[in-house]
Parts: sequence; C-alpha cells; structure tokens
Amino acid sequence: TADNGYIAVGSASSNNGNIPNKQGNFDAWIIKIDVNGNLEWSKTFGGTDYEQINNVQQTTNGEYLILGQTESINGDITNNHGNIDLWIIKLQTNGNLQWQKTYGGSGFDRANCIQKTNDGHYIIAGNTVSSDGDVIITHGGSDAWVVKIDDLGNILQQTTVGTNGSENANSILQTHDNNFLIAGNSQNANSDIRNIFVATLDANCTLLWQRQIPKEDSNNSAKAIFETSDYGYMLFGEQFFENGLSTPIIIKLK
Repeated sequence: TADNGYIAVGSASSNNGNIPNKQGNFDAWIIKIDVNGNLEWSKTFGGTDYEQINNVQQTTNGEYLILGQTESINGDITNNHGNIDLWIIKLQTNGNLQWQKTYGGSGFDRANCIQKTNDGHYIIAGNTVSSDGDVIITHGGSDAWVVKIDDLGNILQQTTVGTNGSENANSILQTHDNNFLIAGNSQNANSDIRNIFVATLDANCTLLWQRQIPKEDSNNSAKAIFETSDYGYMLFGEQFFENGLSTPIIIKLK
C-alpha cells in the first residue's frame, strides 16, 4: 500500500479471533497490516449467503477497491441480478465501507482481476454466463467479461470475449499502446481440452483479436500476464495432467 503497509483480501467463515463479525456462510474479509505485520484493521462484509474476494486495487487517493462475487441479496448487498454477481466494494483508508455495487445478469458472473487504467479509471476481468442485465453481448457458454468503471463504480464500457465454448479471464493489463490484454483459459464446445486464452481489446473495449495457445494434450490455464521492457509479454500459467498433478507454465509472447 502507499504507506508501505499491506492489504490482504479473501473469505472468512469464522466468528471469533480477528474476525469482527459474521453475517453468513462465507464473508468477504479484508485486513490491513503495517510494514512490520501488525494488524491495523480487520473488516468483513457480506450477506447470509456466500461471498468470495479475489483481488484488491488501491486508488490514487489511498482508498481501496475490493473485487469478488456474491450470492447474497441482504446485509451489505443491496442488489442482486440473480445467482452469483460480480461484486465491488469501495473502502476508505480506515476500512470503512464507502459504497458497494453488484454487476451481472441472471446467470453466474465472476470477477478475478482489477487494474488501474491510464485515464484514471479501472478495468475488471472475469467471466459470465449471463445474457441479460449488465451483460449486453454473449457468444455462448461462458464468456470472458471485461468491465471498465469509474471511481464511483459506474460502468463506462463492457464487453464479452469468447466462442460458443467456455472462456474465462484471470488477468488483465493495459499495454504501452493503451490496449488491454487479457489472459485466461478457453475450451471449445466440442472438446474436453482447456487451452490458454489471450485476447486484445482497444481502449474502448472493442475486440482486436483473440487466440488459444494449446500445449500438448492437456488442460492449461493462464493465471497472470505482464508486459516486459521490450514490449513483449510474460504469461504465467498452469498445466494440468490426468493424474491430478500440475506444473507451472511460462510463455513469452511478442
């Protein structure tokens, strides 16, 4: 964090110890520690159902955007579009709730990554199986879903990327030329194999290209992607085998 401390996000089912209160099955749990690991504050948010937090991004003024998904329609959640919704929590520097919003449709909508954009807004990557509500375009099955929001959580642009199979976006970054690069996994409708998936969007979230990267006869998924100093990209992922084991994958992209 900007004060040289750290913030950690996840889920909690406890109702004692460092957990301040419990609202349901699993709550969003956020802790802030100082540079020496001392607990500064601990907060939980949620409703009576299941909440999961996957990512956090500190804003330019030191506050926090917490990213995940929720099944609840009560407690801290004021709206649910159906099933699981993408969920954003905005916290003040002391951990107090500033606002929260849900996004999605009547299906399952999940979020995995949030990043600042060069124009001062925020870009979110995840996946959706909805075809209504906030989800305007679908391609079939599960699509990678990219949503750009402002500092108040208003949707500026959004799009889905995919085929008639199943796609998921685990990581997103803004490149040196102001495009967005997403990485995740893709499975064709007529195949049991899941491949690494990458796609590029322009600054208005319009798709420029998408492709799968197959690796042997196994399931694979990209977890994170970073731009290198030579304007290439390092992709980090995982390869899964039939015996239940897995191995890391590192791929350099031009």
